[in-house]
Amino acid sequence: MSIAATTVQKTNQPAPFSAYAIYTCGIKGGPPQENETLNIPKGCPPPNEKSVTIIVKFTELGTQNSYISPREKVIVLTPGLATSAEILDGFPTDSQGRIVIRPNNFEASVTVIVPVTDLYSFVNWMRDVGKITLQFKILDSEGRHIQDVQVSGVVPYGGAWSIEEAAGEVEQGG
Repeated sequence: MSIAATTVQKTNQPAPFSAYAIYTCGIKGGPPQENETLNIPKGCPPPNEKSVTIIVKFTELGTQNSYISPREKVIVLTPGLATSAEILDGFPTDSQGRIVIRPNNFEASVTVIVPVTDLYSFVNWMRDVGKITLQFKILDSEGRHIQDVQVSGVVPYGGAWSIEEAAGEVEQGG
């Protein structure tokens, strides 16, 4: 008795292979005047905007390129953060501005900045779970939605503020 083995290659199978996140601060107010230095406040106190910058690297495990459009919002599945975020930057891009995820290539990179919308919920989530989850909409070469890819377990490493500082603000009613 013999058994024939067949292998079916998937054409599109994009996969995240690394994610890096830091706590960032959106400074409110205009740019510094001439001969004036920009003072970045410690801990990102109000009215500045606390956010998280996340960089995700992708590779294509399938046989054809997959794409992420910078016009598509990234879904954020973490309490206390905005429910969606715009793509700030991506590399490499094609002539249509889409981020290209190539087979056997580890250069595709997407950067998003996600604002903190509810500091209390975010601090509690990070203390309890400690991880951020994002969902990217993946397109084929014709621009058709083919699947969503979830990136979970993203842990921020320091930055302009910390969860401990933010917890102090929450406890003071901030």
